[in-house]
Amino acid sequence: MASQGLYTIEHGHAEGDDWPLPGTTFGPEVTFHHRFAAPGLYKLWGQFQTADGQVLTVDFVVRASAD
Repeated sequence: MASQGLYTIEHGHAEGDDWPLPGTTFGPEVTFHHRFAAPGLYKLWGQFQTADGQVLTVDFVVRASAD
């Protein structure tokens, strides 16, 4: 994820108690928690692998609020 203006760039992973073994699937929902360094706009990229092995990269823009 990257903050507006590229002041911060961070890397994270979805959360899960039991990640699937090769050949198994999970979803359609994925949980992700992150504490942003400061309020503002952030761009996130998610990568998802389909059942046929294709990797899709999707971008999201979120607004982080102050606690």
